[in-house]
Amino acid sequence: MAQLPEDISLHKKRISAEFIEAEVYVVEPLGSEIIVDLKLGENLLKAKTGPTVRVHIGEKVWMGFNRDRMHIFDKKTTEAIF
Repeated sequence: MAQLPEDISLHKKRISAEFIEAEVYVVEPLGSEIIVDLKLGENLLKAKTGPTVRVHIGEKVWMGFNRDRMHIFDKKTTEAIF
């Protein structure tokens, strides 16, 4: 699956069944935006949020994906699925 950090949204509560729980691993405040590294199993993903989002390392959050910008590939064939 390929996603840009700005295509991942973070929420403190689950908004819909499509949202996935992840753990905040690193928080990088950059002034006008915050980059949040999320641990999902053994994988790390990056999300870019606005400066008003307040999350802390170790906190559980819910992440959602912008489906219009989502690309999913078959691991074996590398063919695009979605």
